[in-house]
Amino acid sequence: MRMTSWIREVMMKRVWKITVFLLLIIVAGASIVAGVVTIFPKSTVQDLRVEVWTDKKTYGVNENITIHLKIVNPTLSQIILHFNSAFQFDYIIFDQANNQLYQWSSNKRFAQMLTEIRVSPLNSYEKTFDYTSYHPLYPLQPETYTIRGVVVGYFSENTTVKISGT
Repeated sequence: MRMTSWIREVMMKRVWKITVFLLLIIVAGASIVAGVVTIFPKSTVQDLRVEVWTDKKTYGVNENITIHLKIVNPTLSQIILHFNSAFQFDYIIFDQANNQLYQWSSNKRFAQMLTEIRVSPLNSYEKTFDYTSYHPLYPLQPETYTIRGVVVGYFSENTTVKISGT
């Protein structure tokens, strides 16, 4: 009789532990599906970093300028940027007096549709532009220029480039 009582007690403890374990799984699973439980803090667009650079710092008068615009996600969560059109990136060139000389989007049309960019955790998304410094309408003379890279509706960042006369 004692043995049966002891077995019953052990079995009840095991059943209790299994029940608690299963309840925890059910609650956690439901919470995860509902988006309540987050393992990592929720990341936002403000956590992103934007970098703008050119492939060189100094160019000759007739050289093409390659402009890189990168969105970096240093977080452990995917971050999604939403746009009201296909217009997601832009760049603007300013002279030393801060006069706007050229804007890439000024003569472009963009599809009117909702678009998005998904930046995976610990990853980046990059866009590259080529500007012809001998552009027939906007030639760049020897001087230092500021190039502003823009993630439309979110960020902008500047870099400088020098056009040399030789």
